[in-house]
Order: sequence, then C-alpha cells, then structure tokens
Amino acid sequence: YVGVAHDARLETPGWDAPGYSPTAEHWTPAVLANSSASFKLDRAKLASATVPPVEVMHTLTANRMREPAPGVFVFDFGQGISGFVRLKVSGVRGTQLELRHGDLELGVVTLPPQPDGRLHTQVVWNDPLVFMAAPEHPLARLDRVPLDTLTGYSAILPSPVTFTRRIVESLFLERRLELDISMSTNYLETIHMMVSIGLGWSVLPETMLDDTVVRLNVSDSLPVRRLGVVSHPGRTRSNAARAFMATLEESAANALQ
Repeated sequence: YVGVAHDARLETPGWDAPGYSPTAEHWTPAVLANSSASFKLDRAKLASATVPPVEVMHTLTANRMREPAPGVFVFDFGQGISGFVRLKVSGVRGTQLELRHGDLELGVVTLPPQPDGRLHTQVVWNDPLVFMAAPEHPLARLDRVPLDTLTGYSAILPSPVTFTRRIVESLFLERRLELDISMSTNYLETIHMMVSIGLGWSVLPETMLDDTVVRLNVSDSLPVRRLGVVSHPGRTRSNAARAFMATLEESAANALQ
C-alpha cells in the first residue's frame, strides 16, 4: 500500500536473470560486518520466513476503462483483489507514470502535508517524531546534536515514497544539508531493530522509544506528522467502516485525556 518508485532508465540488461554479474557502478555488494560495539550482531537474528509462499491463483483483465480527466485512466476489474498489476506501456523516455490502487474502503495513513482533493481526509491524531539511535552510538554521547552533525553518520529511513521520509528530507533540504542514507525500508519495526543494533540513526514515532534506543537531543525540531483516515468522498461507508471510525475517534479522545 505504500508503493514503490521505479526508474526503468536505471535497469541494466539481465539484472533479473541468473548469472548476472553486476559491476560496482550498478550494484553495491553486501558487506560482511563483525560483532563490535557499533554493530551488535549478537542481538540480531536471521530467521527464515514462516508464512506460505505467494502464488498466482488467477489472472484478471479489466472489465472497463474510463478517462475521468485528460491523461487519467480508471480500470475497473469488477471485484476486489489482492495482487499485482501487469502493465505494458510505450512512450517517450523519461515519461513518469503514476499507478494508484482504489480497492480499499478507507485507509489509516500518514497524511500528506497538502491534502489530495480527490479524497476525503480526516485527522485522527498527531504522532510526534523524534530522532533516535542506539545507546552506544556516538551521537548518543552528545548533550546536543546540531542538524549538520547528523549528516556525518548513516541514517536509516522509510522509503522515499512515504510522507515520513519527505518530512525528514524537507527539514535537511531547508538548511541545504545532504543526508547519508544507508538503508530504506517501509517497516518501522525493522528500522527500530536496525537502529537498536547500531547500524545508524533514524526518525521514528515517539511511542517506539524503549530501553534499546535513546532520544537524540537535536537542535532543530521536526514538523508534525499527522495520522488519519482517507476515503473516497463519493462512497458511502459501510456499517463496519463507521464502527471502525468510531473506535478510532474514541481511542484518540482517550489519548488526549
């Protein structure tokens, strides 16, 4: 649901086939790290997946297509599905395509700084973000951390397509600072784990502070991250959706007490 940014111009022939031998220019090799104070690998565990494999069950084609606005095409498959889109296009090199899925009744998301006029947006609660690192990280030893000092250490942040990432990047761009981002992932729990073993610093919700990570006293404050619900303005909410919203609003009200 978060999405992915893919630049087909960066593909190299055979990258997705067996026997591909990438060069340093196109592919960064894995690095073997030892167990040290900054890489607490004794606390990291590599485990195999315990879920069943994902398999193709059906291949569907769209029942109809409409163009509600110039250059905007809506494909209706006639049913709700869980799967991937196979899309073949042709055009001028560098043309940007944006693909959105519209199969959900509502979504609980990090709200964008500028609301999308095509959706109904409702703020439910504010989710404070904080800079954090492992207790043994060099940054954790500083009483106060200037923003430019963070650029000298590896950062682990959410994917570039997330609004959380954009919030962080905008703060550094305003001061013309360049981030050293070593890894990106969409799962905050994974980022928290990698930060806790000393692989870098990050920006995560305040609620994720525990005894494995510490707050960094950064001189610049982060913009507010708002969490809420988005839904289609022309769609009537089901009884389940209305009950879910009532639960969310009650939870948010209790949190403020």
